[in-house]
Amino acid sequence: YDNENLKIFVGGHSKGGNLAIYAAAFCDLKFQEKIVTVYNNDGPGFSENIVDTEEYRRILPKIQTFMPQTSIIGRLLNHKEKIIILESTQTGIMQHDLYSWQVLGDKFVRDEFTNSSEFIDQTISNWIKEVTPKQREQFVSVLFEVLNSTQAETLSEISGKWFANAKTMIKSYKELDENSKKALNKAVSIFVKVGKDNFKENAKNDILKQTN
Repeated sequence: YDNENLKIFVGGHSKGGNLAIYAAAFCDLKFQEKIVTVYNNDGPGFSENIVDTEEYRRILPKIQTFMPQTSIIGRLLNHKEKIIILESTQTGIMQHDLYSWQVLGDKFVRDEFTNSSEFIDQTISNWIKEVTPKQREQFVSVLFEVLNSTQAETLSEISGKWFANAKTMIKSYKELDENSKKALNKAVSIFVKVGKDNFKENAKNDILKQTN
């Protein structure tokens, strides 16, 4: 560890990207100084009490965050680092699958956030500001449990099922108060709306392609 030439690269996808940033920010300085880059692939951000710390600000210049154009998971909570937006061949929640991110040569194909992603960010961000830290934690836990609730090995295998699973998950949280349940149901409803809008838009584009 005292090797002056040692270079450390830290990274992860989804929740792993969030954990990669956290670990890099709060690890021992002798390791942090050797970190070259922290890669966050569509992982959520952090609450205010984390992004306002000296440790987070210190690692900030080394963070590279990548998100697809209709990011849902990555737009959760706060990001202070620069975000690189990429083109995905999937739609909605399925863009979270990094194997759908487009590459040209040795570089990602850049894009910009869609209206759906902006809608999710504004709506969920406003909701998160109004709830307690416990409710916020429960919401994020529900979301990731949904993604991990089946034995599927790829996101495409759980496409079309995860919204139903989300509602089941929420109902299973018997310890939640009614306000928490309503807030979580509202969040899932937002995801459903975005999913339907994306489906309609894609269907319209397919029809236009067939007629041209």
